[in-house]
Amino acid sequence: MNLRVEIMMPSSFLKMEAELRNAAVDRLIAASLSDGKPAREATLDRWRAIGTQQSLPEVELRAPKQPG
Repeated sequence: MNLRVEIMMPSSFLKMEAELRNAAVDRLIAASLSDGKPAREATLDRWRAIGTQQSLPEVELRAPKQPG
């Protein structure tokens, strides 16, 4: 016997889940860039792209500077 259980979540929970997922992606973008300013710019570009339903801009990733 197969028993299927569906949990109905209010739309506000689904929206909050999507916002948290986007925030996590933004933090990963920021962590992958070595300088804070490009990270902020990449995050802003990403939010603008989501807001206008355009494709995400390509971001040039630079390797962190090696000490010494």
